[in-house]
Amino acid sequence: MRLPAASFVLPALLATVAALPASAPAATTTPSITLGAGTLAYTTSFTAQNFPNTTLTGVAQTVHAPVNSWEVTDARGSLLNGWNVTVSASQFSTGGGSPSTLPTGSLSLATPAVPTTTGGNLSVAPVPVATAAPIDGGSTQKIVTAAIGTGLGQWTFTPVNAAGGDLLLNVPAGATAGTYTSTITTTLATGP
Repeated sequence: MRLPAASFVLPALLATVAALPASAPAATTTPSITLGAGTLAYTTSFTAQNFPNTTLTGVAQTVHAPVNSWEVTDARGSLLNGWNVTVSASQFSTGGGSPSTLPTGSLSLATPAVPTTTGGNLSVAPVPVATAAPIDGGSTQKIVTAAIGTGLGQWTFTPVNAAGGDLLLNVPAGATAGTYTSTITTTLATGP
């Protein structure tokens, strides 16, 4: 007697289903991290080298001094701030009781180059700003600005130092001999 095909298929199917493993239990985990706010700071401050010793010739001269690379880090972790850097300089003077001075408006700073950043920083770069006047003219001038929501992370400003330096000093024809100094002040502050 011939058995129907279904009588062999059904037991084989049931045996296959019984051999399947039971479903594995699922496990989940929820790791977390708290990121605390850092600070806004110079990682490397703005500095300049000395101008070369120059011999007076009786005619006006322009001399240059290099500016060193400088770096700003905004580790505050906030898109609500922005930041800026301003610069000012004192009048060049020999100091002492009866100082000789160079005229105000003698010192200029080239516009900083667009900064570079560390790998993986996706923040929009801060923007260099050209100075509107010489930096020793008595007013503070903005040289870099990071708008709100930009400039996060570490930013390195590498001066071009074309023609011998990014600082330009105009020495007038009637200058007197002596060693002159000026103090350049850069200020890093919150807000674009």
